[in-house]
Amino acid sequence: MAKIITAIICALIFSNTVQAQQKFDKKVKLQYVGNFQIGVATGVAEKNELVLQVINSILYKSWFVGLGAGIDQYGNKRSLPFFIALQKAFLKNNHQPFIYSNIGYNISWLKSSQKVVIADNYKELNGWYYEVGIGYKYVIYKQAAVGISIGYSLKQQGEQYSAFDFVPTPTQNYSDKYQYHFKHLTFKINCWF
Repeated sequence: MAKIITAIICALIFSNTVQAQQKFDKKVKLQYVGNFQIGVATGVAEKNELVLQVINSILYKSWFVGLGAGIDQYGNKRSLPFFIALQKAFLKNNHQPFIYSNIGYNISWLKSSQKVVIADNYKELNGWYYEVGIGYKYVIYKQAAVGISIGYSLKQQGEQYSAFDFVPTPTQNYSDKYQYHFKHLTFKINCWF
C-alpha cells in the first residue's frame, strides 16, 4: 500500500514537472502555504471530540501538496496522525470550493486513563489514517484565507498486553489484543497563511 501511494505522489510530481518544462516562456510559481485546522469529530463515540491539524504545503496553480500532523482525540483514544495531504481548489476567484484527501500513519498516544489495562508488557499499536472531504475557502489576501470543511475519516490503533493470570495456576501467561477502527465525520474550520 505504501509503495502504491508513493508511486501516485511521484507520478503527480513528475507530470507537473514535465508540464512546467514544456512551457519555457512562463515561470513556474511554487509557493509555501500553511494550513491550521481545528474542528470536531463525530460518529458512534459517546461524545464529539476535538481535532487539531497543521499542514505545511506547496501550492502549484490550484493544487496543494504537503505534509501534515495533528492531534486526534476521537473514541476516547488519543493519537497523532502524520500524513500526506493533497488538495485541489476549484475556481480562481476569492470563493473557492475544494476537495481534499489525507493519507498517513496514526500513532497511538494514550493517557493512562485511556488504556484498557495497566499490565506487564503493555504495548500501544499504531495503524493507518486517512480522510477525504470537501470544503469552501474564502481568500482574504494573496494566500491568506479562511474556510470550512467536512470529511470522512478512519484511524486505526490498538492495544496489546500480556500478564500473569493467577487462575488456575500462577504460571499461566495471558495476553490480549484490541484493535480499534474509528470511522467518523470531521467538521473543521481552516486558516491558510
